[in-house]
Amino acid sequence: MNQSESMANASGLGMHRPTILTIAGSDPSGGAGLQSDIRVAQALGCYSTSVCTALTTQNTQGVFEMWPMTRSQVVSQGEALLADMQIDAVKIGMLSSEAAAQGVLFLLRKLGCRNLVVDTILKSTSGHTLFDWRGGRVFADIMRMARVITPNLPEAQVLLGATITNAEDAARQLSDKLNGVSVYLKGGHGEGDMLLDVFYNAESNKTVRLAKPRIDTPNTHGTGCCLSAAMASYLAKGHELTTAVRKAQQFVSRSLERGKGYKMGDGHGPTFVC
Repeated sequence: MNQSESMANASGLGMHRPTILTIAGSDPSGGAGLQSDIRVAQALGCYSTSVCTALTTQNTQGVFEMWPMTRSQVVSQGEALLADMQIDAVKIGMLSSEAAAQGVLFLLRKLGCRNLVVDTILKSTSGHTLFDWRGGRVFADIMRMARVITPNLPEAQVLLGATITNAEDAARQLSDKLNGVSVYLKGGHGEGDMLLDVFYNAESNKTVRLAKPRIDTPNTHGTGCCLSAAMASYLAKGHELTTAVRKAQQFVSRSLERGKGYKMGDGHGPTFVC
């Protein structure tokens, strides 16, 4: 090693920081979407690049308007990044429209990143439709490329087209339907003091039950974004899949606990505020 190489290593020049690409909508309130993903990546020691799929009008009380990006707008953003940056993991959030989803699919095929986390967002917490599943053929193609998808129970029922009575069976059925992706089935819509998430790791053919206490907090806006961005960040840092999933769940629980005392707006404040 010559002197310049030694000085570069000593100063950090030339070093690569684990980098994620978040493809999602913009939330001007900062609680979800691109803004949330960037904060999560930063907190976990990663660098976040982003492609915007939609602009929204929203705050802690709901989503009021949405303007989807066109296919060409999505592709243009992504191609500029792929030509210049090393991407270690990708997180997909709100796709907003079939046209935007087509642009995302094009980028994913071009990138070929194994560490792809897809948050299967169909509706906002306030009930605003964020993607019309009736036009979801392209969305299905995107999910089939994922390493892991993260539906909640209502989303999983839409994707399966059936009522879920057993979460572990549902996770495996979703995996089979989507060509063997791993499935993290979120149990936050359940009842009781304990919440149960179910993770089916298709790579090991093992199911992990992840129980956690329900945290009494109004600050739950962007919980799914926080989880999926954390998964992508841990995968970008080189963790194996089940470890990344466990760490992501623990990060969300800590975020909810630490953020429960904050007052951010008059509705559901952000999951991650510290």
